[in-house]
Amino acid sequence: MAGLPRTDLTTVLLILTVSLRPFPAVRGQHYAPFFNPDCTRDCSWRYINRSINATQDGVPQRQFCELTTSNPNGLTEKCHNPFRPPKDPHDRPSKPQNFRVTDFNKNISSSDGASGVEQYTCVHITFNLEPTAARNVKGLQLSLWPKSIEDLNKNFCVNLNFSATGLNYFAVLDKSENQMDLTFSCFCGLKPGRIYTVGVRTMPVDIIGSSPYDTVQKFDHLPPGCNDRTKEKDIRCQKSAAARWQPRCKIIKQDTSTPHHKGDYDIVEFSFEAAPDSYSFDVYDVFVYRDKQGGYIDYVPVKMASATTLNRTCSELNKSVPFVVIHFNVSSWPSDTEFYIKIQPHSRVRKSCQNADGTETQCKVTFTDNFKVIEDPCKHSPCGNHGECISEEDHYDCECALGYMVLAGTCIEDPCQSGRNFSNPCQYGECTYTLDRDDYDCYCYKTYMKVRRTCLADPCSENPETGTTVCGAHGHCNRTLSKEVVSHACICDTGYSTQDKKMCEEATKLTWFVIVISCIAGVLLFVLLFCLGKRAGLCHCKEDVRIDIGNGQHAPQVIYTVIPKPEPDSHLVDLEISTRRVLPIFSEDHPRHKDVVMKFCRFLHRHLRCEVSVIDWQSSIGPTVEMWLTKEIEKADIVLLLCSKGTGLKYDARARNNPVPTNSECEYGDVFVKALTLLDDYFSRNNADEKFVVGYFDYSSTDDIPVTFRRFKKYRLMQYIEDLCLRIHGRVRDSPHSSRRVPDLQRYQDFEMGRPLYEAIETMKEMIRGDEFWYKNDKVELTKAPSFFFDDDSSGQGSDGDNYEELMSQLNSTLPRVQGDEDLFTRSEMHASLEARSSSLPTHEFLTDNFEPVKDSGYMSFKNCKPSLC
Repeated sequence: MAGLPRTDLTTVLLILTVSLRPFPAVRGQHYAPFFNPDCTRDCSWRYINRSINATQDGVPQRQFCELTTSNPNGLTEKCHNPFRPPKDPHDRPSKPQNFRVTDFNKNISSSDGASGVEQYTCVHITFNLEPTAARNVKGLQLSLWPKSIEDLNKNFCVNLNFSATGLNYFAVLDKSENQMDLTFSCFCGLKPGRIYTVGVRTMPVDIIGSSPYDTVQKFDHLPPGCNDRTKEKDIRCQKSAAARWQPRCKIIKQDTSTPHHKGDYDIVEFSFEAAPDSYSFDVYDVFVYRDKQGGYIDYVPVKMASATTLNRTCSELNKSVPFVVIHFNVSSWPSDTEFYIKIQPHSRVRKSCQNADGTETQCKVTFTDNFKVIEDPCKHSPCGNHGECISEEDHYDCECALGYMVLAGTCIEDPCQSGRNFSNPCQYGECTYTLDRDDYDCYCYKTYMKVRRTCLADPCSENPETGTTVCGAHGHCNRTLSKEVVSHACICDTGYSTQDKKMCEEATKLTWFVIVISCIAGVLLFVLLFCLGKRAGLCHCKEDVRIDIGNGQHAPQVIYTVIPKPEPDSHLVDLEISTRRVLPIFSEDHPRHKDVVMKFCRFLHRHLRCEVSVIDWQSSIGPTVEMWLTKEIEKADIVLLLCSKGTGLKYDARARNNPVPTNSECEYGDVFVKALTLLDDYFSRNNADEKFVVGYFDYSSTDDIPVTFRRFKKYRLMQYIEDLCLRIHGRVRDSPHSSRRVPDLQRYQDFEMGRPLYEAIETMKEMIRGDEFWYKNDKVELTKAPSFFFDDDSSGQGSDGDNYEELMSQLNSTLPRVQGDEDLFTRSEMHASLEARSSSLPTHEFLTDNFEPVKDSGYMSFKNCKPSLC
């Protein structure tokens, strides 16, 4: 064997899949073993004959092989011997070696060619032959003998004829000169889970089955059963088409409510695809289970003779098919659980199905996926007796009757509609809910007072012009409550008297006489009424209640609480707020834009009760401005970031370390440029969201807001001036029935300071419409300060702390001295003087009604400032 050329073949399959003459086999469903229809009569194979041209790689040749059988379908009672017995005992072939059997699943086309493929169990019969005795092997006989009752007497035998010359020595060797695996794979249709005896016999033999020299090798093979996962689709594990049928389309739908349909939650519709008529299913038993361990909770036998069927589209089949439709009443089903449905079809005559081979078998049972039933959310009347419950799928809404409101998913009495005819119980005040919204409180209007749980006219309210009550400066107004009406009496100072509850005036002798006579008459009338009442049994004691009249004195009247109210402007509702300090930070994009900002600040101060701080940047120097700005940010309740076109451009330039563009006419830049170096630190503080808000006028847009500013609340001005007012003062809109807001601010142009603001905004808009390049960003000015204010190594952004006081002294020496009113500079004179010296102190303006500036420690402020209430 040494020195012979190697072969390229490692394994030979005796049965090829391509042939001009296929072996007879029947396609279609099989319920017994059968020949693989892909097997062929020509079972020859190629090999390399190294005995020819041994010095090279040998010569390719083909081993002759023909498959024959005594019966066209292979079935036989016993295997026949087609060969003559050997003449010489030395001519007997050796037995097959390394005999082994494995099964495999093979998909075979169905008989009609339209149903796809069908799976069957086939066997691989693998063995080796001794090369030295290969020439004695004239053929092979392979057999399959069932041992189960289903396939009893369905035996198979096939013979492989290698011709009279037998096998070539090299035909049974691989390229490594090892014995080659020979495999036969034509036995199919084995029943999974049943035993079969598989045999291989080398031919010829003396007598089959009775000779001691018989060369047969046998092996009992057991394929996996039908419960094996790989055999689920095996035809012999499955039943007939009728027995294997199950609906592929199943629809479960509950009749719930939608916005356009009021559903009946107690009805669940179940529909499924009907079986073909050829299956003869007369009845479908439909069971509803709560869980698979317990029994069913509902059962409907569907008789097809009277069942409801509808044509519907089955998505799995992608076509319209008949559906069986069933309606369940789920009112008695348990709640808060999942269900599933079982469908079991059968004929009316018998409960089982019939296989194609005539045997009885159970019809296939189908289970649906688990599903839940939605309970009608309005089933238990969650809205109560004073509202209508409207359900929509698994949730509901309440439509409450007049005088009621929704709270915690039900209708309760609306405290703010508890007055007569569901009116405001406060009458002359704003009704607001308590924290739990189950009660109310009253905020009374000006000249009204809170009495018990409503607002009544206050006869003792002060006159805002005189600061006195109706009793005047020489009397005390004493309130009394009688039948829900507050009346008053004037208690005058000594020497003063009143008539008809009017102002206390200096008493005359006639007045004293009238007073004395009135007192005597009152006492006599009281005694008379007391005696008459006592005699009639009508006099009884009442609880002594008193009203506080001030100065430690009390009057024997009903006790009630008076809540004094601040004095709002006539156009605003009383929000009980205090003055708030506001610091606007803006970019000087254009003189007209700055004019809008200044008039907006005056509007805040005059009409929204804000103390507004601004600085005149036309005469400022860098370090002093930053110090002032830091101080003002700390003191401000609200820092209002007014964004415009310039804010976005300057912020982007700073973020990219580019020169910051500015349109300011000031030598040292504008407020926004200075503020950029300070705001990052304040933005990182815990109270940043409370202190900072963003506003922009309607000739700007949200694109002008820098990225780091967008985290704060944004207001478009003047469209949302009402919301800004409430935000500045830390207020929110109250109940839906309350007018606790500032609705008339939408007509801000009707106010004293609103008209100039409106005209300034319109002028700015007109300018923008006429010149789209109004903002020139090609001019770059860097903020600087006098050279003596920095050391030699300074970058221009700060001063040397060691000589700061000296530098400030030097700076102050450049300013004009102001000692008295006679030496006051006018604003234009001061600006000219300071501009000539290139330095000054920042000008601090507090805006008031009269705008009368006065000097205050280097700043400009306004005296006698009494801002309006908001």
